[in-house]
Amino acid sequence: AEDLAKRLMKAFDSPSGIPFGRVNLKTGQSNNAGWMKNRASLAEVATLQVEFRYLSAATGKQEYAQAVERIFQLIEYLQPDDGLIPIYIENSGTNPVIWKKVQRISLGSHGDSAYEYMLKIWLQGGRREIVYRQMYDKAVSGLHQHLLFYSRPSGLAYVAQRQQSKPSGKPATAPIFL
Repeated sequence: AEDLAKRLMKAFDSPSGIPFGRVNLKTGQSNNAGWMKNRASLAEVATLQVEFRYLSAATGKQEYAQAVERIFQLIEYLQPDDGLIPIYIENSGTNPVIWKKVQRISLGSHGDSAYEYMLKIWLQGGRREIVYRQMYDKAVSGLHQHLLFYSRPSGLAYVAQRQQSKPSGKPATAPIFL
């Protein structure tokens, strides 16, 4: 496990601190998938924490936990007041930024796991690392404010996606953290 983790650590060699999405385990070369260009998926970069933190605890080497905790420091910095973070983060520059071309918020594909892991990390840390719970609560509040809708005429609740600050009307696919 530690050999694999050492190889995967090459993904964190991005200029922004937000890891690249792919690592060649033989050469150590890391980059984003071609279709992602200069950006990372929120769900991909925010779902490494539990495993890497556990590996740090198991090996006594804090470098794994520090690398993934840095991701959430950057995500916290990017998290807007409503708590809802767009699903693409530019990671090729020296500072991570929200991808300006398409600012899509989704609790489905590319987004859902990030919010789920905020709660998982808080639980893994014995409910002492309050920043993760605060990020989660902020996002749930934003969900209620901007993404929760009711169908007509049946009144069934659903969670929509948001594109460029406007609800898309499309339900999010599989929002599992609710």
